[in-house]
This record gives sequence, C-alpha cells and structure tokens, in this order.
Amino acid sequence: MFRRLASATGALAITCALVLGLAGPAQASVWQFSDGFEGNPSATWILYRVGTGGGGYDINAGTARTPYNNAWLSMQGSGWSSVGRTVHLTPATVHPATCAARIYALPLGTARLNFEVIKPSTWTYISLKTVTLTGSTYQAVTTNSWNALDIDVFVRVSLIYTGSFSAVRLDDLIVQCSY
Repeated sequence: MFRRLASATGALAITCALVLGLAGPAQASVWQFSDGFEGNPSATWILYRVGTGGGGYDINAGTARTPYNNAWLSMQGSGWSSVGRTVHLTPATVHPATCAARIYALPLGTARLNFEVIKPSTWTYISLKTVTLTGSTYQAVTTNSWNALDIDVFVRVSLIYTGSFSAVRLDDLIVQCSY
C-alpha cells in the first residue's frame, strides 16, 4: 500500500512538473511583409498623381537601395504624386496585432513626403507620417505604430509639392506586426 501511494505521488509530481514547465510565460510573435519593387512592380504597386506629378520604376538601373529595382516620384508644380499598394496583414485575421511600416527614401534635393497607411473601405488614414528629407543617401522613414483592426491596408508614399522641383526614389517597404 505504501508503495502504491509513493508511486502515485511520484507520478502526480512528475505530471505537475511537466504541466507547469509547459505553461511558461506567453511569447510574442512577429510577422513581416517585405516588398523591394523587385520582379514586376507595376503588377502590385499603383502610381497616382494630382497636378504636375510624375512617377515610375527604375528597373535594373543601378539606383536601388538593394538590387535591383526601385520606384521614383517627381513634382514640378502644384499637387502631389504617389505610389502605393495593398498589404494583407496576415496575423490580424486571427490575433490582435500592432503594426508599423518602414520604407527607404532617397531625396533628390529636398523632398517632402507623406508616408500613409490607409483603410481601404473608407479611404481614411490609419497612420500618417510627414517628413522633409534632404541628403544623398537612402533614409528610413517609419510610420507610427497602429492597432491592426483591418486585415487589408493600403500603404502609400506621396511626394508633396514644396514650391520647386522635387523628386525621390523609394525602395524596400517593410510592414511588421507583433501579436
């Protein structure tokens, strides 16, 4: 009888240790989407313009931050030009997620940009970051974080007219969510 009780107590202790060992602290996960304008960017990216703006894609031109392609935007007068695409936030389908986006911009002179995350159903901003860039190297531009309430968002970079000609190259979009 004492052996059975000792055996049962030992088995219970081992079971409790296993259960407690597996029930450690919760772990956060990270999901990431990347698009460097590679392949055929016009198949996933959309160019817009209002006024005298322009835009396009440099394909194998040697102007990308990372090989091989990038987008470019220009403004000569009033208005704006932009490039954007839809991003499907995969973790938001099953988890509450907090996301942010980053893109690299190379200003050609002085460039004023809006980095926008838009809710497609209402075409309203989820996140908006306005920056003025100068310099001769690619610079990271990052949105503020947002709670992913929508599974799909539209990510867009707009070049805003500043009173004189301006242009920018864009590369390496990353959208990252933690959940």
